[in-house]
Amino acid sequence: LDHIVKNRALGVITGEVGAGKSTAVRALSARLDPIRFSDSAIAQIYSISRGIPRVINNLCTACLLDVMAQGGQMVDVANVQRVQLDFEQL
Repeated sequence: LDHIVKNRALGVITGEVGAGKSTAVRALSARLDPIRFSDSAIAQIYSISRGIPRVINNLCTACLLDVMAQGGQMVDVANVQRVQLDFEQL
């Protein structure tokens, strides 16, 4: 029974269940494309953070979450500005 459960779970994870890939697997594989930062977004993040590593990490993480929520593929100045406004409200 254990091997049946494991094979079934592996099939769901790899998308080999049924005729085609599951919706969750397609969504995950679409999200595996790397999200990039535009040069202007990087410059703005550096300016806001004043080069402080922890602030850079926090800004970049929040920007990645923002761009994923927006369904985008690249962090741009608009994402950085939204994140900056959120941070200022804390």
